Amino acid sequence: MTDPSLFPDADDATHGSRPPTPLADRLPKGPENPEQPSTEAPSPGMKRDLQRAFLILLGTGLIIGALTATGVVWVMHHFNLIGVPEQPAP
Repeated sequence: MTDPSLFPDADDATHGSRPPTPLADRLPKGPENPEQPSTEAPSPGMKRDLQRAFLILLGTGLIIGALTATGVVWVMHHFNLIGVPEQPAP
């Protein structure tokens, strides 16, 4: 057996370790009075810019989609992948 004087905390219920600290205590603390996020409506100029950007992205997506669909149909026609396959004679 080991000498109990070598490990003075051995009889402690935690066996010498500290209890875990809660996560909230380990996280950095923020300011006491955080600023409230702004709930104001965007300005008319910003709203117009957002609508313009949305429409540009939507139009670009539609053009890319149309070109991709056209390319797929052309490739399928080129390799004769459209239509009913030929049936082998029995």
